[in-house]
Amino acid sequence: MRASFALILPGLLCALTLMTAPARADTVSLAAAKAVALKDPYSGRPAVTVQLTAESRHDLAALTQAHVGGQVEVRVRGRVLVTLAVRDPITSGTFSVAGLSPEEAETLAAELGAGALIEVKTLPPGH
Repeated sequence: MRASFALILPGLLCALTLMTAPARADTVSLAAAKAVALKDPYSGRPAVTVQLTAESRHDLAALTQAHVGGQVEVRVRGRVLVTLAVRDPITSGTFSVAGLSPEEAETLAAELGAGALIEVKTLPPGH
């Protein structure tokens, strides 16, 4: 991708052409400070609420800030939990995974509580 700019300094006009890298996927590994299996208040179905560590909260905020309008996959141990459209940066450090069976919710909460990493990967446009 190429972007051109004109730079005007007193008595001098310069044209700059910058080469930018094509859009690429970014991945961050996140750690949960706490993960709790509960019922989704909207659907009544099992869900897991995840609270990230302070460092992971910052990493997720930076990733989602850079990819507003894109999509991300959330994975644990290589298993895709959910694919999300990033409409706004996720800065709270807390998110929920819904649509699980009671057993899946308990297992996921236990895995995250035992230190399993959460991988968040951006997806290329048009995915």
